[in-house]
Amino acid sequence: MTLITILKAVFCLSVFTLTTSRKNSPHELQVMNRLALATSLLILAFLSQGSIVFGDSTIAPPPIEASPAIENQETTPTEAIAPPPIVEATESTATPPQDDAKTEPSTAPANPTAKPTAATQPASSDMPPEVRLEVLTDVLDTAVAQTTTLTPGKKRQIESMALNAYRKSEGASLWGDAYPAAQVHQQLIDLLKTHRYPEPDLTLSFPTDLDIRSDSPVSADDISITLALAETSLRLKQGPTNDPEWPHWVYSDYPYATTDADHYDHITARFAKTAEATDVPIEVAEDFIPKNWIYQRLFSEIQRLENAPPAPRLKVVGLVKVGNEFDQARELAHYLMSEGHLPSEELVKIGNEYSQSLSDAVKSFQKSRNLQADGILGPNTAHQLVHRDADDKVRLMINLHRARRLPDLMGERYLLANLPSGEVHGMDGDDETLRMRVVFGKDMAGRRTPLFRDHMEQVVFSPYWNVPYNIATKEGPYRNLSYLARNNYKIISSRTGREMPLTWSSLQQVPKYGSYIRQDGGKGNALGLVKFLFPNSHAVYMHDTPHKHLFSSDYRSHSHGCVRLQKPAEMANWILGSYDRWNEDTINSAIHGGKRVGVYLEDYIPVYMTYFTAFPDPTKEVGVGHYRDYYRYDQPGAEVDKPAPRSAPVKYTQTTPQSSSYSKPAKKTSSSSSYKKKTSSSSSSTKKTPPAWLSRLRSRINQ
Repeated sequence: MTLITILKAVFCLSVFTLTTSRKNSPHELQVMNRLALATSLLILAFLSQGSIVFGDSTIAPPPIEASPAIENQETTPTEAIAPPPIVEATESTATPPQDDAKTEPSTAPANPTAKPTAATQPASSDMPPEVRLEVLTDVLDTAVAQTTTLTPGKKRQIESMALNAYRKSEGASLWGDAYPAAQVHQQLIDLLKTHRYPEPDLTLSFPTDLDIRSDSPVSADDISITLALAETSLRLKQGPTNDPEWPHWVYSDYPYATTDADHYDHITARFAKTAEATDVPIEVAEDFIPKNWIYQRLFSEIQRLENAPPAPRLKVVGLVKVGNEFDQARELAHYLMSEGHLPSEELVKIGNEYSQSLSDAVKSFQKSRNLQADGILGPNTAHQLVHRDADDKVRLMINLHRARRLPDLMGERYLLANLPSGEVHGMDGDDETLRMRVVFGKDMAGRRTPLFRDHMEQVVFSPYWNVPYNIATKEGPYRNLSYLARNNYKIISSRTGREMPLTWSSLQQVPKYGSYIRQDGGKGNALGLVKFLFPNSHAVYMHDTPHKHLFSSDYRSHSHGCVRLQKPAEMANWILGSYDRWNEDTINSAIHGGKRVGVYLEDYIPVYMTYFTAFPDPTKEVGVGHYRDYYRYDQPGAEVDKPAPRSAPVKYTQTTPQSSSYSKPAKKTSSSSSYKKKTSSSSSSTKKTPPAWLSRLRSRINQ
């Protein structure tokens, strides 16, 4: 008789006795109650635990027989069967060998790309997640501190990227044993080489045989791979270490970013998210390859140029113009078509004559080479066609690294001004919907247009111009009262904002920040009839100009730093055209109305001030324009946006304004004769005033 049968019998007897006997004493009833309760508890314990232990013996429940319906059901992949406890094998407990044909595998075959499970972790993976992460923090800190090829800032960022990735995995291995560190390192170096990294940057900073703590929850290979991925991702995103920085640039993938504050966190979070989403290490670094259209086009152009046939060697002695016979016309046409300058449908029309379509293609090539774009084929153009490949490859690689600075998402609508090409492009998504020439900063310290990004917030019609301090105090015309009066300038108090008399004493307050110079709006204003504001610390914006003749020149580096627009009315229509209140007529009325009107934009427009001496035409699928290096930023060792040396304010010369509503009779200066007379009568003075001609000479020297 089994134990369960005995317990059932005792329980039933107790219940029967309690329910049938009425003559039992209270003491007997109490005993029966306790016996029934104890029996019930034993039965419940048996049912919940599956076995009852008495002393050294264990009594297991009888096997449960499955019904035929259950036996015929297939187990779904999601059903999991708990494995038996792992027991160390000994001679007495070892399982005898079985026939291989009858033995079913206990686990699935190893997948080299699968994330590691807990069973594949080192013994220390049994640590709680917070302990694993604490140990990993120390391991990563030690590993990163050992390298001497990275700046402190890069070290902190790489360590943060790696640690954040391990936080996502709760301190578990990211790559398992499927990828040796040496193999992954070589893949990363090949990736950098593909994206045109120079030789010095083709060595990773972390060794493949890291020496780490023995209690590390992940292997040395896993940590080496993760650190190498973080370093390569940063290089692909930010460029080579020897590439000149754009010191005012915001490195962010958000189109409206104005500071670098979020870039660090964004890169760190993006790295961890990508590492969590893939099982293949190289895919993490590939995710950081820039995706903006300028980078993609420049990268494609480098590859195309490496595989392109050589340019034709043209036999040009004089000038070849439209209508002239030219035996190499078709050879030239094939080449210009491959460069994206001649439409393919025009090729069939080319014979042995220098046609208009061929001239237009040559004009497009000349423009892309910063030559005089007249469409005439001469020796200089022919020379540029043949002797350009070597220089182009170097220039393309320089600008490819610059394109890494642009965000992957540049905005739904944005403006991009490229200084070397002297143009601004209005982009709606991937389509160019506006283009015009610009005049930009002169190649002088303190006048170069800075390279930065911001967003446009306001359009101002008939603007006045607050003359910047460095212009008002360092350039001659703005210290001359007559010049200021003739050109509608006023002096404004810095304290009250009110107009001051146009006098010598008011002008002397400008270097002391007690006043500033303002030019009234309207015709003749230095900003023209409209300006476009994107507030920034450089006091740089886009605006109209009365000096229209500068746009016809191929050399357009003339301004103090701001960007002058060739077609400001078109820019205003491009910006405000979608607003209900504004159309072409109302915009023209505001431009010529003579009244200062400011329009705040409902949707800010990202603005990018860039410097690409090799720049793809957004209206063409192939071809890249090559432009003058105005600021010599392509030269080795160039310093971008180097600040101007500080200089003392200019000395003001007192003059009488020719016309001014506030003009007063100026005091006459002493003549040379009265000067001599005065000095002779005051011979007791120990300090003599220099003659007027010497003061003027010193003033010119100090300018």
